[in-house]
Amino acid sequence: MHTHPYLKLIVLILALMLLSGCNAAAETPASEVAAQPPTLTAAEPTPSPDPLGEVKSISLEIQQEFQQLPEGVPLPIEEVVQRTLAQVGVQVVDQGQPSDATLTFNLMFNPLAAEIKTGLGTVTCYNGAEVTGQMTLSLPDQPPIVEPIQNVNPVETMFLIGCPTIAEAPYAEIWPRAVLEPLVKIWDHALLLKAIEDEDPAIRKQAVSLLADHQPEPPEAVEGLLKALQDQDADVFLYAATALGQRKESAAVPFLITALKNEEKRFYAIIALRDLGPGAIDAVPDLIQVLEDEGVIDWQKREAQDTLKEITGQDLGEDPIAWKEWWQKQQ
Repeated sequence: MHTHPYLKLIVLILALMLLSGCNAAAETPASEVAAQPPTLTAAEPTPSPDPLGEVKSISLEIQQEFQQLPEGVPLPIEEVVQRTLAQVGVQVVDQGQPSDATLTFNLMFNPLAAEIKTGLGTVTCYNGAEVTGQMTLSLPDQPPIVEPIQNVNPVETMFLIGCPTIAEAPYAEIWPRAVLEPLVKIWDHALLLKAIEDEDPAIRKQAVSLLADHQPEPPEAVEGLLKALQDQDADVFLYAATALGQRKESAAVPFLITALKNEEKRFYAIIALRDLGPGAIDAVPDLIQVLEDEGVIDWQKREAQDTLKEITGQDLGEDPIAWKEWWQKQQ
């Protein structure tokens, strides 16, 4: 078979080109190979150590001053702080003993007065109070953590019950929140979940209030508020019921129904059920019972009527019989 001369020439050129490429790859200098950058694997970031995680013991200092009242007022601040920190695994040690950190409260209490005119002249009633200051957590080899403190109970001039002296100003009502709030900023909501079970109802009340306001809302918040809803203290119940009603939390309904039978809690339960709206439909028979109960004062019956209207979308007035007939038709 005859092969065309041009075809032989093309084959020869291709062979030479292939041979030239192989030699170039083989003759690449070692220095050039080494100069190529190596492929790097990204290292996992090392988490920063949490200094608070290592704090298991604290030296506590409470410094209190009372303006216009040199002798001061005994407040159980140290006992409450000690009790609260113990619940999150931090022990308060005696002064002079080794500790992981020092916690200092500097508190200034100021009585607030209202000038009240009476038939016998003008009297000064100290029915308000304010506390300011700061809390400082000092850690070894760390900058101190400083949290400001401020809380106020304003003076009341419209609905006075008595006329408190300067020593009777409501200091006891303002310090629990003033102390808990900066502690929460350091130990977060875990401290509040323990404080809602404190032996002092004033602490439980403010713990519930702070838990309800905490942002972002902790996943355990509703569980904690439901627990507080079963508290025997009416003020603690009020704070929990208000928070759960605003959240439209239907899990609160059974506890609110129970509270309708409690004279101190009934009004708060009625309002919380109203906030829940249609989600509180299971409370309708018990609210009708409030309308029917002769022992319930009239204004609470009117509140129960408004709550029934909000839950059901019906307006049947204050007649419990009309409500009972409507309810039976729904079953």
